[in-house]
Amino acid sequence: MLKQILRIVFPVILLATILLSACSASITTTTPTQDVSVFYTAAAQTIEAKPVKITSTPLPTSTDVPSVTPTVTETVPPTPVPPTSPVKNFCDNSAFVVDVTVPDHTVFAPMQVFEKTWRFLNTGTCTWTEGYTIIFLRGDLMGGNTRAINQKVAPQQQVDVTVRFTAPGTPGDYTGFWRLANSRGAPFGEAVSIVVKVSPGGAVATTAVTETPTITPTPQP
Repeated sequence: MLKQILRIVFPVILLATILLSACSASITTTTPTQDVSVFYTAAAQTIEAKPVKITSTPLPTSTDVPSVTPTVTETVPPTPVPPTSPVKNFCDNSAFVVDVTVPDHTVFAPMQVFEKTWRFLNTGTCTWTEGYTIIFLRGDLMGGNTRAINQKVAPQQQVDVTVRFTAPGTPGDYTGFWRLANSRGAPFGEAVSIVVKVSPGGAVATTAVTETPTITPTPQP
């Protein structure tokens, strides 16, 4: 009985298996293997066919630096001061005439008191008044002080101006420079000098006699 059943069922199962295999074969599609090089070739052809547009980046525009205009400062010319040599057409001006006393290189003993007198010519266009003085400029002061003229000196007139000094206590050579000044204290005209020697041995030169400043008019042409 069992054998009969197997003889009937087995062929049916076998037939069903064959039919199912056939159906599966017809439904399944084999995907062909594609060559990878085909894709590279296609990509290369696409690149050659479509030119690449290169966009240049513009360079930054240089910004001009504004030029700085220098500020011009107006220079106010100083008030002219007469030079140390005679020049015409100045209100206050003078010329050195002569050493009345104590010529240059006179020898004095240490600490000796003496007076030096210079003679000046008024070469300016203004009259010197009592407010005019002789002042120290530079060099060795030797105890000298500002001395007033105390006289009126018209243009082209001469005047003697005296200053009292004290010889230094140390032997050696000494030089000082002096100059006239107007009533405002402004120096003018030629500078004058005093040059003395203090002797190591204490030699005493003849001390000049004090003179009262005098005005010597210059003859008019």
